[in-house]
Amino acid sequence: MNTALQRVALLSILLGLCINSFAENSKSFRLVGTDFFKGAIAESIQLGSPSIGLETEWTGSHRALQFLKSGKCDLALIACTSTAEIPDLPSMGKLPIAYRISRVLVAKDNPLTEINVDQLAAIFGSRAERKISLWGELELQGAWRARAIEPMLAKRFTSFSREILAHHALKNDRLQSRVKIHTDEKALAIAFQKNPGAIGVFASLHADSLGKPISIALKEGEAFGATPENLYFGDYPLQMPFVLLYPERRAKELLPVFRLFYSAEVAQAIFQAGLAPVPDNFRNAELKKVTE
Repeated sequence: MNTALQRVALLSILLGLCINSFAENSKSFRLVGTDFFKGAIAESIQLGSPSIGLETEWTGSHRALQFLKSGKCDLALIACTSTAEIPDLPSMGKLPIAYRISRVLVAKDNPLTEINVDQLAAIFGSRAERKISLWGELELQGAWRARAIEPMLAKRFTSFSREILAHHALKNDRLQSRVKIHTDEKALAIAFQKNPGAIGVFASLHADSLGKPISIALKEGEAFGATPENLYFGDYPLQMPFVLLYPERRAKELLPVFRLFYSAEVAQAIFQAGLAPVPDNFRNAELKKVTE
């Protein structure tokens, strides 16, 4: 082979190596996710997406799961009705991202500190074996003993506080006629603060200013408040978790995507949208597990 042909062959080899190297360093990832993230959260994620080659589509949890199972996307971000209903797919990892919650509030001077889901069903539901209508039936004494409980909620699909309560405490049930329904959480807050006997369900992370949040127990077990730690460990019952599903074998390859979702900017967008992000220390622990 003459010198000219050798040079052409060498250049071809070098060009091929460069193309392969570029392809390896410019991988793209496709994520299909819940439409609950549309808006500010999706925009925050989009800001960091070009640098890691992330393509996003926010068309809903059902479609996301379908695409992940069929290999049409690399990751799926889904909303689950409870921690118990997070899909357990073979060879798929799970990364917690955020939580939508319902908080049960009473008046600030109400002595009640905790309640269980069966008692909530007896207050809000129509098919419970027993009905609870007085605070004394929850073992409150003194002037509270004979005071009526005034249950109230926001209209459906306004904040999803009602939907979360219904899933966890009112399965196969409907609301009692005495439950007062308000147009949104702002109207609910106004009515709640005017009624010292009220018990209301709110989605707002800032509802503490309205009344006293009470801890929630499953059945007769230990009651938990809606703290970041209790949400992360699944101890607080009235929650809707958002989870990122991905192929476990590709965990290290997908690390840039995980870091984006766990960035301070995305966490702030999640919080401002009214959801609870995974706490900083647990985000760091989850990333460490992926890299081990």
